[in-house]
Amino acid sequence: MEFRIRLTYDRDTLTYAALQMARRSVSPINIGVYVLFVVVLVYLVIRGDLPNVVASVFTSVVFLTASGISFFVGRYRSAVRAFSRSPDKTSEFVFSENGLSQRTALGYHEYPWNVIRTVWRTRRAWLLVGPGGGYWALPIAQLDEGTRNFILEQVSKHGGRVT
Repeated sequence: MEFRIRLTYDRDTLTYAALQMARRSVSPINIGVYVLFVVVLVYLVIRGDLPNVVASVFTSVVFLTASGISFFVGRYRSAVRAFSRSPDKTSEFVFSENGLSQRTALGYHEYPWNVIRTVWRTRRAWLLVGPGGGYWALPIAQLDEGTRNFILEQVSKHGGRVT
């Protein structure tokens, strides 16, 4: 069985996908640590503690904030760079029993299903998350029901998670 689909991308979809990727990559523990650092920083400033202690905590807060922002910016710039180089802004996917393949004006790639670790389903796009935080954004409005079901079935069958 094989499903072939040509997807058209725009900057809004790429921005949405990058934001979803950044948002979902941050765990509750990361948020808890960040909030803890901010609370400690406010407490130390109010208490008037030693400047070097406040500076250390402030540096940690700035570092954590910058890390989160840079994660989003990196994902976004990578997607936009590929989008900008592509003359037709489309990508052809073939989903088969063996895996998925992607053909764009920039090249052709094949991947086995076990590369996809997670499918994040959102209202505008599905993100197929692979190793190292790489992902494919599939605009959901352009996927028919049969293709959606096949993707979910194959990812689950090969050890991936669906959320």
